[in-house]
Amino acid sequence: MRPSLIILAFWLPALFSEVHSQPGADYIEREYYEDATAQNEALSAARYAEEAYFYSHQANNREGIEDYRADIDTVLFYLKKSAALAENALNSMTPNDTIEALLNRGVKQVEEVDAILRHVYPYRNLPVMKQYSEIMLPDLIHAKIDFYNASLYLSGGKLVLSDDFVYEELDLDQHVARLDVDESAFTDLVLDLEDKLKALNQQIEDLRNQLAETTDPEERLALEKKLNELLAERNELEDTLNKANHRLQDIRDEQQKQINQNELLSENNGEGDSTAQSNFETDKHGYYNDKQVEVNAPMPQGLVYRVQLGYYFKTDNNDAFHGLFPITGEDLKDGKIRYYAGMFSTYKDATKAKDYIRQKRIGDAFVVPYLDGKKINVKQAIELEREIQSSKP
Repeated sequence: MRPSLIILAFWLPALFSEVHSQPGADYIEREYYEDATAQNEALSAARYAEEAYFYSHQANNREGIEDYRADIDTVLFYLKKSAALAENALNSMTPNDTIEALLNRGVKQVEEVDAILRHVYPYRNLPVMKQYSEIMLPDLIHAKIDFYNASLYLSGGKLVLSDDFVYEELDLDQHVARLDVDESAFTDLVLDLEDKLKALNQQIEDLRNQLAETTDPEERLALEKKLNELLAERNELEDTLNKANHRLQDIRDEQQKQINQNELLSENNGEGDSTAQSNFETDKHGYYNDKQVEVNAPMPQGLVYRVQLGYYFKTDNNDAFHGLFPITGEDLKDGKIRYYAGMFSTYKDATKAKDYIRQKRIGDAFVVPYLDGKKINVKQAIELEREIQSSKP
């Protein structure tokens, strides 16, 4: 069961005469991008849809009708906010068929979920209500994806990633919920920036090959101009990715602190599966002096974790790994390799390794979870790990 991350202030428009204070506005509706109103609204719409999904999922695990209703009341509030922000984005954006299609489709999915819930309100039969809320979960996932993709297309502004960002103090439940949505959003953002960087590097490589084969002076001049523009774009993209990775690292550090302090990982305090195997050693000094690091190797199926060490230019000097084993790499196609240490079956084991690496070797290492070879965010990984643990006899 997902731990209670309830924000203790609910409002259900049109269904109750009593109006409660609004939840979530301070950590969802923020200026993520400078001078980009529509982009901020689309991203906020995505995050409200995501929150609606989490509370719907939590409602399905409730044993009492009153707790179920409280969660669904919150879902209805988030649905209203999500649709309204998407509509605002449509009104404030420059016309674009692709973005409009994404936003309109997301709004339709959110409104369909809203209509289903309002049709069966006030939820007197808990088993029947759980069937309805289970049916709507896929629509909420798709709405979040559509809104988030729309925010990525609305790229007129620059991401607000100031180095001195500090979270304002909130109570525990609100703080954890804010970290959850931030970690999910920044994971998606980093993955998107990485994809864009790979595509841009391929463009640069193709342009350089074209330039090498061109002898016409005017054509060469035009190609060189284009190449310089792409190189400048890459520098800016790398800077944004670096800042986004640092913010993601800070978010995950804060999540880890909350997990340690409040035992949010699992009922057995994160012990995980005692039979699961993790692969990590710290005394393999000199191992990679005469061996190549395996790059772009297939990831195992299921849930696993690695510790990201950082980005480095390709080199034959592998002394930088300080005895850590195994080391694997990911080719970024720009002369750099992203290196990882270990392969772990539990978040607790991965975190222990990360702490060791930070203390002894690399100060900005952080844990990266994978599901069936694809990166996922930490919250998803922890929830899945908890489900795996609870399913064992």
